[in-house]
Amino acid sequence: MIQKSLFWILGTYLLYVFPITLRAAEFVPLSPSLPQADSNNWLAGGMEGFLNLLFAISVAVAAVLAVIMLAIGGFKYMTSESVFKISGAKEQITQAIVGLLIVLASITILYTINPKLVEINIFKTTSIQLHIC
Repeated sequence: MIQKSLFWILGTYLLYVFPITLRAAEFVPLSPSLPQADSNNWLAGGMEGFLNLLFAISVAVAAVLAVIMLAIGGFKYMTSESVFKISGAKEQITQAIVGLLIVLASITILYTINPKLVEINIFKTTSIQLHIC
């Protein structure tokens, strides 16, 4: 009986009193606020900035899709009873892991060799100086 009443008292405390004490805590932002998007400055970096952003987004999308395919393959593996479906699910999991490794390894190798390799600077022009004797 004491355990049951202790359970109800503790449950009531956690349900009603504990959130009030948490709400009294002061909010401290972990990072400074991000700049707001400006309609005139959405492509501030020019074409290079746009392509670099597109490259970063495509790598992130590829990684997210690989993780989603991994989850779908795992779900198929858990719910299937047929040997053929299980082997198909194993193949899908393997392909998702290989795809994720290819994406991450390519970025890591290029960044290790030279960090400028993952930046797109095809529209940047440099001046050439000719010295005529």
